[in-house]
Amino acid sequence: MTIKEFYDELYYGHDIIFEYEATRFFIEHKKSGLELYQLENDKEGKLIESLSCENKSELLDKFLNKKILPNNQSILDSYNKIEVIDIE
Repeated sequence: MTIKEFYDELYYGHDIIFEYEATRFFIEHKKSGLELYQLENDKEGKLIESLSCENKSELLDKFLNKKILPNNQSILDSYNKIEVIDIE
């Protein structure tokens, strides 16, 4: 999956589970925002980041560029190290 496809899945309201450096994360849509959880046991997660914005494109740009992954990395910066596990 390319970063463009990843972006499109989020844009159209899909939630995504992905793995980065042997840790699983879950991106969930919440009203006019997105939340990123670090999964503890594939069911429960710890909230890492929550962003809201009325403009969906602006929200996704901010979310994908924000340094929210381990080692102060963004999803966009680290996309080549991300494995998409599931799209809901």
